[in-house]
Amino acid sequence: SFVEPGGTYGYDIVVGNAGPDAWLDEVVVNDDLPADLTLVSIAAPAGWSCNAVDPIVCTWTGARVAPGGVLPTLNVTVRLNTMAVSTVVDNTATSTAVVTPETADVVPGQPVRGSTGSIGDIVTVADSESTPVRMRADLAIVKTASVPQAGPGNVFDFTLDAVNNGPSPARGVRGGDRLHAAGVRAIFAVQPAVG
Repeated sequence: SFVEPGGTYGYDIVVGNAGPDAWLDEVVVNDDLPADLTLVSIAAPAGWSCNAVDPIVCTWTGARVAPGGVLPTLNVTVRLNTMAVSTVVDNTATSTAVVTPETADVVPGQPVRGSTGSIGDIVTVADSESTPVRMRADLAIVKTASVPQAGPGNVFDFTLDAVNNGPSPARGVRGGDRLHAAGVRAIFAVQPAVG
């Protein structure tokens, strides 16, 4: 799916322990939102303690995570800024945890069976999500003459006013004016766009 500038959408963050034997403790999730996103809210199920600002930091305060265990899903709602010009929004969440033994009688630093980590090691994983952006600009142009009526040999102005009613920024905009009346000659003066 896609999002438009000014629109809101959500991320689901799921943290699990792929094991096969290590238990995990002190699980922390970090999500530093990209510049085009504004945090709207974060729904943290029981066991999670989260701040309500960007960058997001959520700490798991529940029991250790057993091999194969999955923690409750974090739901993050964001808004894409109205002036965003990117065609894709990339957001990366990172999770850290400490490798712990199944029982308390394991010596720190001892390798965990079936795992590349040792007791007390900090493991880090990251996952990214790319959301396509659909631009939706609404361009309008109004042409007015400087005189209500013109005769042969008269010089007068046509003014072309262009406006983008949004909600997305308009890029690569070009305009033109084809004069159809016989004997009409154009003398151009271009004014830069404002806004």
